[in-house]
Amino acid sequence: MKRLRDGPAAARRIARPFRKPPLDQADRRGLHAGLIRVGTSSAKPADAFAFISYRNRWFYIADEDLVSKAYFILVGSIFSLQSGELQTAGPLLTLPVGR
Repeated sequence: MKRLRDGPAAARRIARPFRKPPLDQADRRGLHAGLIRVGTSSAKPADAFAFISYRNRWFYIADEDLVSKAYFILVGSIFSLQSGELQTAGPLLTLPVGR
């Protein structure tokens, strides 16, 4: 996800404990950089594809941002594929019926 740079200054100043991940996990300049653009607002967005309220701010994906919407749907599909339960088939019994 693209890092938010247009958030309120007060939210950026809040100190939170954070353990820095290894360099290979923290590098955000790879092929995935900037794939999903997340906006922020103090008011609930009127025309957003997806939105959530967190710490008195609204975070959203704009409805007209087709690239972000496509990647958001792709990530959701991948998660739903992995979260489903696998139904295993039981043993199959074949009986001879007629001669």
